[in-house]
Amino acid sequence: MLIIATPAFAQLRDFRFERTLGTPGIYGPHMRQDEAGNLYYIDQNQPRIIKINAAGQQLASIGAPGLADGQFGVLTSLAVDLQGNIFGLEGQSFPPRIQKFDSQGRFISKILLPDPLTNRNGYWPTDLAVDTGGNLFVLDYWSGVRKYNAQGQLLQMIGAGVGGGSVPGPGQFYAPRGVVLDYRGNIYVSDGAGHRVQKFSPGGQVLREFRSIFPPSFQGSPYLSPGDAGLAVDGAGNVYASIGRNNYITMFEGNSTRQVKLEGGAGIITVNQRGTRLTCAYQGQNKLEFYGATTQPLENLISGKVFQDLNNDCVQQANEPALPNMVVVAEPGSFYGLTDENGNYTVAVDTGAYTVQQLLPAPQPGRVVQQRCASTAAIFFRSYGNAVGGPNFGNQVTTAPHLTVSVASDRRRRCFRNNTAVSYANTGFAAAPNATVTVALPPEVIFVRADVPHTRDAAGHYVFQVGALPPNQHGTIHIQDSVSCGNPAIRGLTVCTRAWITPVTTYAPPSGWNQASMAVTGQVVGSNQVRFAVSNRGSRATSDSLTLRIYQDAQLAMIRNISRAAGDSLVLRWSATGPVVRVEVDQPTNHPYGQKASATVELPALRTTTLPSAAMLSMSPNDPYPEVAEDCQPILDSYDPNDKQVVPQGVTAQHYTPTTEALRYQIRFQNTGNDVAYRVAVVDTLAANLDLRTLQVGAVSHPYLLTITGHQRPVLTFTFDNIMLPDSTHNLAGSHGFVQFSIKPKAALPARTRIDNFADIFFDYNEPVRTDTTTNRIYDLPLNVVPAIALQYSEVLASPTITAIAPAQGRFGTLVTLTGRNFSPTTTGNRVAFNGVVAQVQSATSTTLTVRVPTGAATGAVTLTTADGGAHSIPFTVFQPPTLTSVTPGEGQPGSTVILSGTHFSAVTAQDTVAFNGIPARVLAATANSLQVVVPMGATLGTISVRTLGGSVESAQPFQVWYPPTITSALPGRARTGAIVTLTGTNFAPVASRNVVTFGGGQVGQVLQASATHVAVKVPATAQTGPIQVQTPGGQATTATDLLIIPAPLITSFSPTHGPVGTTVTITGRNFREEGLNDTILFGRLAAHILRATATSVDVVVPRGASTGALFAAGAGGTGKSAETFSVSTLPLNEAVTVYPNPTQDKVTISWRHADFVVERVHIYTPIGDLIATELVPAATSDELTVALTHCRAGLYLAVIETPVGRIVKRITLL
Repeated sequence: MLIIATPAFAQLRDFRFERTLGTPGIYGPHMRQDEAGNLYYIDQNQPRIIKINAAGQQLASIGAPGLADGQFGVLTSLAVDLQGNIFGLEGQSFPPRIQKFDSQGRFISKILLPDPLTNRNGYWPTDLAVDTGGNLFVLDYWSGVRKYNAQGQLLQMIGAGVGGGSVPGPGQFYAPRGVVLDYRGNIYVSDGAGHRVQKFSPGGQVLREFRSIFPPSFQGSPYLSPGDAGLAVDGAGNVYASIGRNNYITMFEGNSTRQVKLEGGAGIITVNQRGTRLTCAYQGQNKLEFYGATTQPLENLISGKVFQDLNNDCVQQANEPALPNMVVVAEPGSFYGLTDENGNYTVAVDTGAYTVQQLLPAPQPGRVVQQRCASTAAIFFRSYGNAVGGPNFGNQVTTAPHLTVSVASDRRRRCFRNNTAVSYANTGFAAAPNATVTVALPPEVIFVRADVPHTRDAAGHYVFQVGALPPNQHGTIHIQDSVSCGNPAIRGLTVCTRAWITPVTTYAPPSGWNQASMAVTGQVVGSNQVRFAVSNRGSRATSDSLTLRIYQDAQLAMIRNISRAAGDSLVLRWSATGPVVRVEVDQPTNHPYGQKASATVELPALRTTTLPSAAMLSMSPNDPYPEVAEDCQPILDSYDPNDKQVVPQGVTAQHYTPTTEALRYQIRFQNTGNDVAYRVAVVDTLAANLDLRTLQVGAVSHPYLLTITGHQRPVLTFTFDNIMLPDSTHNLAGSHGFVQFSIKPKAALPARTRIDNFADIFFDYNEPVRTDTTTNRIYDLPLNVVPAIALQYSEVLASPTITAIAPAQGRFGTLVTLTGRNFSPTTTGNRVAFNGVVAQVQSATSTTLTVRVPTGAATGAVTLTTADGGAHSIPFTVFQPPTLTSVTPGEGQPGSTVILSGTHFSAVTAQDTVAFNGIPARVLAATANSLQVVVPMGATLGTISVRTLGGSVESAQPFQVWYPPTITSALPGRARTGAIVTLTGTNFAPVASRNVVTFGGGQVGQVLQASATHVAVKVPATAQTGPIQVQTPGGQATTATDLLIIPAPLITSFSPTHGPVGTTVTITGRNFREEGLNDTILFGRLAAHILRATATSVDVVVPRGASTGALFAAGAGGTGKSAETFSVSTLPLNEAVTVYPNPTQDKVTISWRHADFVVERVHIYTPIGDLIATELVPAATSDELTVALTHCRAGLYLAVIETPVGRIVKRITLL
């Protein structure tokens, strides 16, 4: 209930001095404080804005020296909004400007203010405030308060400045010092050097004037600078004002004329919205003074950080993320704290020695946090008011996304608008792409609108694309809906809203989990029947029997163990005797998401009252997975506006609740007053027996800040700043809000431990409204069936059962008969599959089915599925058609062993029939994938066939059967090396390379062509006379007679080894004149003239044109080459031609036998040059020319010899 009076809670508190905190010098006139206890002040020496927590730990440094964006020139003032954004005012820059930073100190935007040089009245921005709408209020020392929107547009002028000789009246300022706002948007301005404070409405009207009744503690005038007076206001409108030269602070009560004098002056002051902590400082000094309300206990503060330690060095690096929402506890005494979005924690403790440790969250699939390092040193306090640094915790986390969703509604009030919040989050430590939230409303609830765009799927569910979610990202979808008004019979009916988020992230299965996963769904059939399906949605069968339980009106009616294969299900159907029926089944050991699956239904026809059925909420909800949430609430007409609920509520009047169940609490509040509630705080002091490590915040109606404090018992505080919750008179649907969270009891509590819980709800700064108290007794009730409502398994089982299958084996197409019960009497109502392959049902009755084994089926269970579930038979053996993938080796002789590889062979050798091109073979050994067989005698080239009970198959390639070869002839019988010899016979290899032909001397010849009866082979160069042998994969054969080899000439030496053309050379060796024929002697490519030849030597003349090189002898048996080189020399031109006889009596012979050319003609001249004769060379092959001189007189003559290479002159003497 919102009360607009001024109760004691909103009255001005008495304060006491608590402690002093040393800091870097506070060189700035203003300081701010947020609701988390963090302080912001100006360090003008840098310049920058410093953010520290209540323990003095520096959290951030905002800005740096400079004039660029994100830098400061001269900082004048600062402000902080409810979102933690920080604003810096540079009042002495030209032009002045305001820069906006996020809570981490990252630059966001800026606005420029009027340039003082262009303002005729001057302009000196000295202070700054920001309201909940992001509007900025700039105090101008000369002209009043200017209100700008977030884009820098001037919206309003509040107050006006007056000259130094005038007395300022209401709404006027002289020497203003500061501007602050309260949570309702009222503006407070201090002027007159701090002597007066004026309060203005958001519209700018003067509401009140504050003047201190206490005389100044100094003589003379106050300083006329903006830094010599302080101003602050708390959430209740209480005003705190100081004059720097006074030794006190005046506190004005907002709703009365009461004033309090706080000893200890300060020029800079700030107070939190709750009015419980006042912080003071003097500009230029290096200390902060804290004053606490006398209603608050004395305390000491321990602070530290929690972060993700990527490199395991126990020191937070720039790239190592902070870990928010991590719980820490100081022991002994259990003093609690929670890290903020920057990973910082502060724990308030008493005096004594303490160690701080983490309460790490309970491990979940994809979200495991493990501590790597932290200091364990004790921290000592011997007095109050101290603040020290505690341990910093470096943690290792699983780098995977972890998507969660929760859903809750404020009410399900018939004929009225209600609000549903769907909160989603990625609480993991890796990004989740393309997230989608789907909401299923109950039929009785009508969708009105949502604040997020949506579509609808085929089932009518509401689908919201929320996109990529970075780590620790969260959001809320707000849905307004209404409950159907036309059917009063639904009053008291409990209806459930479901939500789920996708994609579901897959994780490595926990150790010891068999990967079976049970699920239960339920529905009402007709008026009094219920139908439940229990299925195994995991990837493996249940390795152990799991306990199935049926409850009717929260009483145990049946218990039985069941086992299910992967994908298998059973259906239970019966007539209920009470309005609430629940079926639950245990999950396998180490299942990652809880210990059981369940479903609960309510039968409206069996309800006997319009009150809610207590059994609907007495047991745990049906949402064991983090990606799925369910919120069940009764439809009501009247309600308690501020209450607390717990699910499960427990069974029996003692509210017995299982030891492992999480308690899901929901605290609902409503503003039933007559004005807007600007701030709401929900404070829940938990029982000490609850395990804070399992705390999970669910759906929350409005943006909030969660803190955890407390001693012994954790205190959860959900703060809704600027909630602007309308009153129920003006906006009934909007006047509601709620908080949902879950937490588990601690392990090993004494049986029947009682856990009570309530919450206090604070509207603005009024006295709290206390909710009702929930009670649970933690106890596992014995599983005893209540005889009066007992059910028999055979009575409720609706799923089919297979009792026999005949035959139990067969190949594709075999007709099989299934016998059992609960079959569908129609063929289309039964789905039969052989190890997953669907078969066609030939005929059907309720107890018999006939089907054929389908193509593609494999050995395994036969499954039968009807509308009421499924059943499995014992394994049915399917004889599969064999496959033949390889034959090793791919050839062989009769009697050799061959390995056939493939699939679906019979392991019984008698059931495998193998044939080589139709010739049966003996199977030596068999497995399902391999056969060892013997090549049968008589087999020929062809495929191998395999036949089993499942069918037959042939090899893709023919198998070559080899037999020993035979040689009937080898022609010619006499051949030189390099000649082609043709072998005729049988069983040669058709592929030339598979025949190896060996000649005398062991030399292998090159096979040029081959068939089964002929082989053409080239005689190798070093072959010797002897038999020819042929080797094939089938064996070998040898000719009956030798092949006579005609040997090639062999040159062993020659003499001389050099000389000119025409030199006679004697060549020595063997194998000359084979077959009685002369050999051809080659100098290079030129044949030499043979003078004489025997079997061992040859005399030849070096032919004209020969060059230096080896000598060759080509004979009937081939060609031989000398090992040495003959060097051909060239004579000088004059020596190459000789004339003889000279002197002569009648003729001369001109010889060019040793010349490498042929003389063309010869001219004979007298000494005086008379030509007496000319002779032409008759043939190019001639070596000499005889010239007759009988007709000449005795004397001296000249012979001029013409050659292709020049002219030669020889003298001839004729006698």
